[in-house]
Amino acid sequence: MYGGGGIKPVYPQIFNLASRAVVTANATCGETENGPEVYCKFGSAGQQCGVCDARSGDPAKTHGPANAIDNATAGTWWQSPSLHNGDQYQYVTFTIDLRQVREIER
Repeated sequence: MYGGGGIKPVYPQIFNLASRAVVTANATCGETENGPEVYCKFGSAGQQCGVCDARSGDPAKTHGPANAIDNATAGTWWQSPSLHNGDQYQYVTFTIDLRQVREIER
């Protein structure tokens, strides 16, 4: 019985597994030998294009792997290289190392 001094539910602590994670990718836009590259994304506002430069100090132009797990409201993301750079970018490996062992139940 809940609320009347009887049995109370027990909930596990909620936390962000990714907060200490190390994120890597074997390819990221703008870090190929071709240097900065143009990317385009399609959405409800139509086509929007920008420049991706992994070597830039401007966070709006760098789209490295760590951006995939940062604060979602930061307006950042990870971006793979364009297939225009070659078929080797058709498959990209993206790894999240949580740096700890966790048991996950469904």
